[in-house]
Amino acid sequence: MLCKDYLGLHLTIQKYILLLKYQLPEGKSRIPILGLRILLIFGISLCATYDLSLVYFVSSDYIDTGSDVAAVLGTIEVVFARTTIFCLALHGLFGTQLNIELLKMTIQFEEKLNSLTNRRIIQKTVLKNYLKILVIFTWSFLCNIAFLFNRLSMCFSTTTIAWYLRLMIQECLHNFTIFYIIDFIDLITKYSSILELNFRNPSNWHNIAMFNLTEKLFQLIKKLEKSFNILIFYYLMYHIFSATFILYFIIRRHILHVKMTFFRTYVITFALIWLIRSIYFSFYLCFRCHKIHEKMEKLLRTVLHADFETKSLKIRLLVKQIYMNRLHNKRKITALGFFSIDLTVFTQFTSSFVTYFLVLLQFKQLEDS
Repeated sequence: MLCKDYLGLHLTIQKYILLLKYQLPEGKSRIPILGLRILLIFGISLCATYDLSLVYFVSSDYIDTGSDVAAVLGTIEVVFARTTIFCLALHGLFGTQLNIELLKMTIQFEEKLNSLTNRRIIQKTVLKNYLKILVIFTWSFLCNIAFLFNRLSMCFSTTTIAWYLRLMIQECLHNFTIFYIIDFIDLITKYSSILELNFRNPSNWHNIAMFNLTEKLFQLIKKLEKSFNILIFYYLMYHIFSATFILYFIIRRHILHVKMTFFRTYVITFALIWLIRSIYFSFYLCFRCHKIHEKMEKLLRTVLHADFETKSLKIRLLVKQIYMNRLHNKRKITALGFFSIDLTVFTQFTSSFVTYFLVLLQFKQLEDS
């Protein structure tokens, strides 16, 4: 199954993040296992709360020493990074049923798709599916180790080591969740491509079940958008700010008014990798959402073409219903309904990133003068 191929590893991990009630055993062990899952996410939330209590002590030299601009930016970065944990915890505790319903709806849709389509489905290889995850996790780990060595070179402290260990755990949760959302979107996009390819065959233009399946696909996208729109919006905002933060960190702390050394070059290299990581997440989320919109529009055009070719009144009425539902209720992934997530959003976020960064530099120049 495509669902198992795309989401197999994710579902195992998401039992402890977004799918706390997923595959709970029946009987006496049900409640203890659920309690352990909740306890894990609750414990990580407590660690994030503890980090927030230290924000006053670390923000003053988190980016640069003796700078009010850097202190404010460091405070915002720490608060933003830790509140994403609260967002995940709340989504896992109160949105787990919604996420499970989405998963069940997806599995049922794929079963009907497999029974109706005769085109061979090429499964995504496990290596290709998880190679990008391995690369990003390696990047995150090496970057955090580099930043840890940078802090320890200034002042060795077990508190600093514990801080970065907690940060790495939190980053793992973020990375797994982002890739789970991306692969889920990619899976729905694949369903759309399979349906569109089958509708090119004129023999399927008289199959009412195929048109009903198309309507169910639009409903599936609506459910997907309802399940993940808050997290997508929050992650886009977080990573665009993280990119601004890390670029300011590189320029103010390790390039301007300092002597370049091997150790500074080492830190800059990993900071640039972290910057690329944030840009990658922002772009890839926008790109995958753009692709699903593109594929659904292509599917709709193919269905409308079948309407012109068929003489069946039932088929024409069904196509009209699909089109009207699509016209009055756009099935797009949005950021809490404010705007659709696509490639135009990435360009807008890039513009905001540049503007925000230039404003920060102007404030710093005023502070220095």
